[in-house]
Amino acid sequence: MANQRLREAIVAAGLTHAEIAKRLRVDVKTVDRWISPGRLPRREYRRKLAELLDRGEEALWDLSSISGSGRLSALESELAEARRRLEDAERERLRYAAALWRVVEHGAIPLHVSSHTIQYDIGDVPERDCTLERWLVESVDGQTFLWWLIAIGPSGELVPYKATIQQLERLEAYQVLDGGERRRLHPLYLGQRSGKMWAMLLFDRELPRVSIEVTWSWVGVWNMLRSTHRDETSLDLDHLENVDWGSIAVIFRFPPGMRDPEVRTSPPVPALQPTVVEDDDGRVTYTFHLDRPGHRAYSWELQIQSLDP
Repeated sequence: MANQRLREAIVAAGLTHAEIAKRLRVDVKTVDRWISPGRLPRREYRRKLAELLDRGEEALWDLSSISGSGRLSALESELAEARRRLEDAERERLRYAAALWRVVEHGAIPLHVSSHTIQYDIGDVPERDCTLERWLVESVDGQTFLWWLIAIGPSGELVPYKATIQQLERLEAYQVLDGGERRRLHPLYLGQRSGKMWAMLLFDRELPRVSIEVTWSWVGVWNMLRSTHRDETSLDLDHLENVDWGSIAVIFRFPPGMRDPEVRTSPPVPALQPTVVEDDDGRVTYTFHLDRPGHRAYSWELQIQSLDP
């Protein structure tokens, strides 16, 4: 008997054999043969035809007749096809990222960052490492801008050495409106450069000024501090072009279990005097203020005496 299930599915989809042949790039006689008794299309065409008819393969064909070796061969073909599609998708992603980078590099306008806050929350366990960044960005000479470029990841350049668990757990970005309302932004990822993951934040209208808040956590970014009681981090102000920096606050918050924490700038940056506060829970916070920073790169060394279990 002819394949009645396949025939009925074609009718239900409102397609003709000629239309199916055109979409799958086969001869119309091939489609006719697929409905003939005992004819089973190759795995590639079964998948494409099932997708076209919005049905599962089992709903269109009796696959029990495929032998064990035949099933293995079909699975190998399916894996090869999936691998090929993944490789095609990766090539397409790289082309997409390269195009966005060209937009960033050729479409940037001069900007002024009135204030930038970077708060590093050092967790007592890797899962609680978190960074919060806030920017107040203004365009120069009243120009409008549509996006903001952010670098996500540890401040240090060597991500694989700094983060023993390389997993970006959480990334949330918001545009903070004048009334305090936060509007969610959806980052467009550009890939990795200089040890960081880069993303572009797009706004829904052209603005001369915007307040942005980004939270991210790279699990285990402070593992070195927890294991060796020492670590270092840096702030690179050259990674964004055409940006004039105003006031920058760099904040390190330690968990109560870290005893006698200390943070200091490291050469060639001159010593900066931080504000040090300890709350009732024993959490120590170091805050460094950089007003009109004279250097393009700043480095800090962190040290603790012990870490309570």
